[in-house]
Parts: sequence; C-alpha cells; structure tokens
Amino acid sequence: MQKLSRVLALVELVVAFGACGDSGGISATYSGLATSDERIIDGTPTSQWPAVGALIAEFDDNYGGTFWGAYCSATLIDPEWVLTAAHCVNGTDIPGAYQAYFFSGASVSVSGSGTKAQSDQLIAHPGWDPDAITNDIALVHLAAPLTSVPPITYATSSITVGTSIKWVGYGVNVATGGGNGDGGGTKRTATGSVGSLSFTTYDYDANANGQLTCFGDSGGPDLVGSTGNEKVTGVHSTVSDDYCSTTGTSTRVDSYADWIADTMAGGTTQGCEITGGDCDSSQACEMTTSGINSCFPSSNKAIGQTCNSDLTGVSTVPCTDGATCVDFVDGEICYGYCKSGSDCPNGKGCAFVFANTTTIGLCIVDECDVRGGDCGTAACYPVSDSVARCATSNQIAAGASCNANASSSDPLECADGSLCIPNDSGSAAGTCLAMCLTNTDCGTGGVCDKPIFADIATIGVCTNTTVTCSCDTSATCQANCSCDPNCGGTTNNEDCSCDKTYACDKRGSADCSCDPECDGESSGCGCSADTRTAHVALPAVLLLSLLRRRRW
Repeated sequence: MQKLSRVLALVELVVAFGACGDSGGISATYSGLATSDERIIDGTPTSQWPAVGALIAEFDDNYGGTFWGAYCSATLIDPEWVLTAAHCVNGTDIPGAYQAYFFSGASVSVSGSGTKAQSDQLIAHPGWDPDAITNDIALVHLAAPLTSVPPITYATSSITVGTSIKWVGYGVNVATGGGNGDGGGTKRTATGSVGSLSFTTYDYDANANGQLTCFGDSGGPDLVGSTGNEKVTGVHSTVSDDYCSTTGTSTRVDSYADWIADTMAGGTTQGCEITGGDCDSSQACEMTTSGINSCFPSSNKAIGQTCNSDLTGVSTVPCTDGATCVDFVDGEICYGYCKSGSDCPNGKGCAFVFANTTTIGLCIVDECDVRGGDCGTAACYPVSDSVARCATSNQIAAGASCNANASSSDPLECADGSLCIPNDSGSAAGTCLAMCLTNTDCGTGGVCDKPIFADIATIGVCTNTTVTCSCDTSATCQANCSCDPNCGGTTNNEDCSCDKTYACDKRGSADCSCDPECDGESSGCGCSADTRTAHVALPAVLLLSLLRRRRW
C-alpha cells in the first residue's frame, strides 16, 4: 500500500458575527488557515462523547464583531489537557495558543450550543516532521480545568489488526477535491477497522458504506471499547486521496503514551529509561529522533536473539525493554542498551557507537584489548574508542604482508594485536602493524600513529620499523669508513663512524660516545650496527579516514 500522502488538512472555519447578533453561522474561509479539512465522509451526526471536541480559533474581526471557527478535532483526556494532531498546532497557518479554544458540543456552527475552554499552550511532539508526516501527535493545555466535561482516557497498550474503531470528528461530510469539502463543523461518527500497523501509526480503509475520515477530522480520535468505556487509540493524521475515498492513517496513541504522561506531568523528563524498567511488559523503551525516549509496543525478543533491524512497516519494535535490534558486531541481534560499563553484564563493554548521541551505547560481548593478548586464535578489533571485541582472524603475523582490500565479511587478516595497513594509499598490498594506544606500546623510540579510524581517536598503529645500519665494523678504525644509506648519514673520517644522528660508537676507544638517538651506551670507537627505529609515514588518507571498518 502506498504510504499516505496528504495531511488531513484544517477544516473550513465557521464564522459567527457576534456584533450582528446572528445566532446561526455561515461558512467562510479564513486566509490565515489552510483551506482544507477532514470530516467523517457520510458519517452519522452525534452528540455522544462530549470529550471529543473541536479546536476553534476566536479573535476580533475588523467590524466590531468576533470571528471564530473550527479547524481541527481533538479529545479531552484530562481536565487540563487535550489530545490532537501535531499538524493542528504547529505551522504558519495555525492560530496562537491564546487564540485557540477547545470546543465541546454537537455543532460548531450553532452559536452558544457548546462549551469552550481557552488554551494557553500548544505542544507538538518534538519529533514532529511535517515533510515526512511522522510523530503527528500533540497536546493542548487549557488555561483552566474543564470540569464540566468527563475526559476520555488514552490507550497505553497495543492495538491489533482487525480491531473495530469508532471514528469521531468535525470534518467535512462531502469532499469536493483539492483538499476541500462541505459540511464541516458538525460532530460525526462512523466505524472502521485497523487494516495494517506500523509501530507508530496504523492504516484503515473506507468501510463498506464508503465512510472514512476526511479533512477537518484531523486530530480527532479513534475510539475502542464498549460504550462508556472507550479509550483513545489513535489520532487522525492523513488520508491517501483528495476525495477521502480510500485509506486513512492515525497516529498510535499507545506508542506515545510515555510522552503524553511526561508532558502532562510537566514536560521536563526525557521519557522512559533507555536501559529498561519504565515500560510495561508489552512495550520497550526506544530512542526517537527528537531525543525523547518513548515506550513502543514490543515483540520482546531477548538480548542475543536474532531480529530484523529494519522497522519499515512493522507494528512493534523487536527487542525487550532495555535492548534494541542492530546489525552490528555479533550480527543482527538484540543488544542491551547502556550508559556505562556498569549497565552491562560481566564480559561486556559499553560501546558508544550511535551517531546522534554520545551518552547511550550498546553492550558488546567479548571485550578485549586491541594491543593483543585476550583473543587467542582470534584477533581483537575496535568497535568504538572504548570497546573492542574478538573476531575470526587469518593469524598473519605482525610485519608480514596482508591483503588490505579483503572483504569486510572475511576474517581479519592479521593476528591478535595487529591490523592490516595498505602500503600505499589505495593499495591492496598491506603490512600487518601492531595496534597501539600510546607511543610506549611501540617500544623504545617507537611512534603510535593515530587516529587510524576516523571515528576512533584513541587507537593507532606502530609505524616503526627496525633499520639495520651496516656501518664499518672492522677490527680497527678505517680512514675510508662509509655508512650504509639506511643509516641516513655521511662518513666522518675522524672517528670512523657514521652520522651521529643514527650510529653509535661501540668499538674500542675510551673517548668514543654513543648518540642518544641510538638508545645505546658508549663502548668504544668504531661504527656498529644501529638498532634505532625509523619512523615510516602512513599514506595520508589513512590518517583521516577509517581503514576499513568491519561489517561484522
């Protein structure tokens, strides 16, 4: 099914001219609001459910009268709080908080027929995306409690496919195309059923009588339950066509129950605890794009179980509370969330691997030291700057040649503690070099070249290679002493040694001394083999980018 494309737009305003004493109403479009709306097509007029009302705008006109009219539907869920759609409270065409009222009554067009309460705060879900039409849910706070209307509670448990739902709203009765219609402002109802679920929305088709939500029903409720015991399970969000004849979509209220409760409690919390414990047994806490965690319906797969990390079109998140499904180091399984290593069982480390947060990580099995020693015949590979884990290895020794272009699905090339580095930028030919955290990991005079991974600043490789300088090692000093080019120096005929920067004097004369760069001591006159380690530069590209982050 094609995803719904039209937000249920705002209903045409019904205007009452108070100065003229007109008790009726005429239909008029206020240019400050969108011209389309949603209403139950061919729905039955009703005076049931006083808690289901309309959002109306009211302000002084330019003729000494009062301009007011409905533009969305909504539900009173608490004496001070009204539930509606985010697109009903957020946008350039939406009235401000002190121009918006919640109206309870059978018809907005009949002046004095209902009860109205002024709002003082309009709160769209922080993850509301008007382009993608996601997180289309909002709360309206009333300036004073509305105690004369009994609220309808909202659902906190999952709805299922096939569930019968009652649509209620003040939208148009007849859609005329182009997002327009006639007959808005009267509360109507019809019955449908849930057709398909995602974990934040559900779809439904027009019923056998051709009835469906339409423009102006935006923000109105889907009610489930016996008469007098209904709960709001959905908030009308979109329709699939300009004539409201095919499919509608509602935002699942149970998926946002935690956000609703937090907002009504003051709106200062960050939702449920990501490591678990706040959601009921049928739900799991997950991160949202807004940064406010929410309890979502869950399939309750245990940590370590295989799962599908693609949430497109699914009705539940896969993993149990405190876990999430990721295709990562141990495969596509449920990983436990963590904020520190203390959140993870023994033998696991907290890897901070998410791009959008540095405070939430995943518990990873087989934590190890990248410098080697923990993995036996496997090899340690970094997952993040704080965690590494053991992986299958071809056990190529440090210093030996390796294939730097091996597939990420193949075993690691090098033995534990080392990593395959291309000999040249873009080259498949590589060398296994020891991984390091500091220069001291690379031995005396060694250099830990880092970062090697673009997203892991703390890990490098030892880019030092032992160079043997075959300088003059004859029994006596030779006037023609010469130095091997590997020493990088020139002949000094006075003391028969090579460049003092590299070569130490270890042969005979008491006045001979050794250059500190050689890390040696004086032992006489003459040239000897230099065991200084010379720095070998990595290809520049490796210093700024990830070599080949492994796809596990």
